[in-house]
Amino acid sequence: MVSANELNSAIEVYLDKVDNLLLAYNMDSQRGTEVLDPVQGEVDATLARVRENSASSGITSVRLEFNRSVERVESALCAISGQRLGGLGALPEAKSVHDSGPWSQAMSQVTGEIARLADKFGALISNMPANQRNQIDSAFAAIVDSGNTSMQRDDSAAAANAYLNSAKASLSSIEQSLVTMQNNSAKEMLLTALQSKDAERMSLLSQAESLGDGVTQAQKSVITKHDNEAKAILSDMSSNVTTYDASVRDAKFRLIDKHLANIQKIVQAASFDSDLNGGMFTSQKNLMGIHRKMASNQTNFVPQRSYSQAAPPRSTRAGRIGNFGSAPVEKQGFFELSEPVEAKPYATRAMNTGLLVGGIAALGYLSMRGRR
Repeated sequence: MVSANELNSAIEVYLDKVDNLLLAYNMDSQRGTEVLDPVQGEVDATLARVRENSASSGITSVRLEFNRSVERVESALCAISGQRLGGLGALPEAKSVHDSGPWSQAMSQVTGEIARLADKFGALISNMPANQRNQIDSAFAAIVDSGNTSMQRDDSAAAANAYLNSAKASLSSIEQSLVTMQNNSAKEMLLTALQSKDAERMSLLSQAESLGDGVTQAQKSVITKHDNEAKAILSDMSSNVTTYDASVRDAKFRLIDKHLANIQKIVQAASFDSDLNGGMFTSQKNLMGIHRKMASNQTNFVPQRSYSQAAPPRSTRAGRIGNFGSAPVEKQGFFELSEPVEAKPYATRAMNTGLLVGGIAALGYLSMRGRR
């Protein structure tokens, strides 16, 4: 697929070439007249065809199409100029590869080879920096332009065959360069993937070492065993060409993950035991959930208690006593006790008791006399 910027750039280059041809053939003053109708028709048809196929074409195919159109425009200008020169005689028309069988076959093979390379290394070319990508496209376009130039000088079958051999040699050199770039890119991607997996292994070992005495000797032995197995697989992958096969690489990575999973289980178990000994009654992987629940009071880790005023017992002053009713709501609840009163001396209390008894006896005596 050709991007909008690439398509617009290619169209600008194409139209500039057409303008240069008009100037070269002294036809610039004939713009807008019926004299240049053949040229205008060729340009309009080419632009419509390129825009229609831009979604499924590469930039190289677009440039090839524009170069062929430039050939046809130049042929049309030669024909128009030859008709207008009158007594000076007709200028030879520009030759087209389609007019010669050998050249047509040669150019078809060259353009087909360019299309094959563009499809084969499409992902690599699209990921290149803009400057490097333009160099590749320009190299393809230069090979096609060279064929057109050679054909204008000599349209014989021998010249076509010579151009075909030269173009194939140039394309073979470009392909070898692209293969080298693709191999280097694949090596870097593979190295990055292996380094990433090795970083996972080192991270688990660092976690195990940070636990110190929390890991038993038996657990350390198991960790060492699985670590050695994982390192052996990584070492084999770095030197084995079959690692470039995606299916083989993924299968080996899954095998490494199994060894790392065993190390992770030991680390988690040892970490959990360490938390229990230190008073942390939950595993580390659940701490985040606990902290998240604490804010919404969905855990008993930090309970949020609410206190409500309870009704007082019935035996207090504020409760129901006989038929005296209930105390007001605002006075119900918890009340402070009155200040303690110091007890009076025993002699004073005995005298008061005697006076109280004597008074009661006197009242009883007077009551009996009054009845008599």
